[in-house]
Amino acid sequence: MARTRQTRQATQGRQGGAQGQAPVDEVKVQASAEVPVKELAKRVLLVNKEIRSKGVQTPVPCFIGPTRSGKTERALQLAEELGLGVITLLPGTEYPEEVLGYLRPVRTEAGLVVKPLLREELAKCVESPHLFLIDELDKAQKETVSALLTLLAHRKVRNVQFHPETEIICAMQPVQSEAFLSTETGRALAGRLLFLPVSRKEAYAYIQAKTGLDFSFLCQEQDFQLPILPDTPPSLVLWAAHFIPAYVSRWGEEGLRQVLYGAFQPAVAEGILEVVLKDFIDAFDIALSKGKLKEWVDNAELGEVITHLPDILCNDWRAGMEGIKRVVLEADVETSTATLHAAFSKLHDLLVANGGVYEFDPEVSEEEGAKIFSETLREIAQELAKRVDAHVK
Repeated sequence: MARTRQTRQATQGRQGGAQGQAPVDEVKVQASAEVPVKELAKRVLLVNKEIRSKGVQTPVPCFIGPTRSGKTERALQLAEELGLGVITLLPGTEYPEEVLGYLRPVRTEAGLVVKPLLREELAKCVESPHLFLIDELDKAQKETVSALLTLLAHRKVRNVQFHPETEIICAMQPVQSEAFLSTETGRALAGRLLFLPVSRKEAYAYIQAKTGLDFSFLCQEQDFQLPILPDTPPSLVLWAAHFIPAYVSRWGEEGLRQVLYGAFQPAVAEGILEVVLKDFIDAFDIALSKGKLKEWVDNAELGEVITHLPDILCNDWRAGMEGIKRVVLEADVETSTATLHAAFSKLHDLLVANGGVYEFDPEVSEEEGAKIFSETLREIAQELAKRVDAHVK
């Protein structure tokens, strides 16, 4: 559980800190990002899409940074990478009815029924996949923000659901956190957004790409704080519980704190991270994705090894042999017999389905695989013989 210990140490470091440091809730956005913010947003959208399929409400990524830092252009590039057309909404220029569309009476066999008439742009997001960009969100009027809350939380407008492949992303300039969070609509909005700050380093790199001029000497610690809620919404905690293992299984912990610090106060983020990783760090799917099944087999509970042995054997031959050894030597005869039967039956079915050839572990040659199998059987036999001798004596 080395990663759990590292997480705990990181938490203690942030909560304690050197004498004279700012309290943890006043920590500002770091000057340099581990992962470029556009790539981070792409990762968030991919994982959120998976989470939504499980019925979990997900926060909407929101680029936040000063004027001319490239927020909008990053969103457009992201749409191009995802193969989506872009629909842009500027809520600072929109009235609520313009955002939501109108309700109109429609005559049906049952009589007059009120149905929504969506604005053309929103109708496109309903009919086919698009990237819906809500730009300059900080300029939106209170009434317009209220109209957007349901759209951000539930991906629907006037009870009409967006296309499942449509993605939503926002962009805004920094705001004064105290003022932003002092209103009911501001707090509601903060609970639905995942803030992804554009660092000064990235902002000046964007300017250099546009002008050819190097202003990197101006890179400093960010001079704005994210408008993160001081209290933690349960909906965001539920999202994090699903998001963290799904993210880690793809990219490890790289960039994970950048994401969590965009939703929670730093101390809260570290606490959530430690709790979730403590439960998921040894999870089979993460070990499988990272090619660390053998380590997982060595440290997992016997019941977990028994449950996953068929998949282990069919993905990693060395780990499979270690799993067989543990099951035979640690489980009772009835359990070990049933487990080995299930494991080799799955391997046999895969061989048949692939015409008698199933290459699943490129790191182990056919000769080496046979040798590992023989050595495993010999070790099991030797251990069982020792136990018999000890029992006789």
